[in-house]
Amino acid sequence: MPYREAKVENTAILNNHNYVIPLSKIQRAGRGWAPEKVLDVDAQVTRFTFKVPRSSDLDEVYRFYLNQIKQADTNVIFECNSRSCGSSNAWANNFFNDYRLYGADDNQSLIVLQNNQLYYVMYINRRGAGDVMVRIDQVSPIVGAMINPFFEQQLSVLEIPKIRRFIEDKVAGERYFAVVTADAGSPVESFEKASAYIDEVKLGLGQRLKTGIEFINLGRSDLETYGESKITFIKR
Repeated sequence: MPYREAKVENTAILNNHNYVIPLSKIQRAGRGWAPEKVLDVDAQVTRFTFKVPRSSDLDEVYRFYLNQIKQADTNVIFECNSRSCGSSNAWANNFFNDYRLYGADDNQSLIVLQNNQLYYVMYINRRGAGDVMVRIDQVSPIVGAMINPFFEQQLSVLEIPKIRRFIEDKVAGERYFAVVTADAGSPVESFEKASAYIDEVKLGLGQRLKTGIEFINLGRSDLETYGESKITFIKR
């Protein structure tokens, strides 16, 4: 239920979506931004974004939506407020990919809750124009999600911090093929787009982390197997 006079800016349902649940403040990670501690899950994600009038009390709006979530018998597993959350700009533009969530660092709050089957991630901030933005993601992990058994990991090629974490966690000496896909219409344009993705990933990884990785550009070939705009790691 929206807060009084709140407008629903958008809703979305994402199926079989790789979702990063934040469990710490956001900070620099290589050339990007990411929480140091996260939980990666394959999930169905139901997303709500609300815009609340500028006359509203920020704390009251926060309590209103938090109380609704807590009715689902949840436990808080991470919470931060104000500057302890890190950069609001990074949360808005690098983590949630929604510039509308950006506001002063002092005004932001983030809370992550869990019950037996669901996670809830709520971020709230007051924008420079005065209105309050509320983002709530309901994350339902997919039990036994299927993935090709030959794949060590498959991620969005745009999520450089997550790719870095995967490579940093690999056993020393392990070598991988990294298959990259893209769909830009024609085969040539798709190949060029995937090539640009590979350049960005290499830049984000740096010389040390990209050692032992052989990148393969598939363009838009075999999207049914590898997905669109994905990087798929296969052990060599």
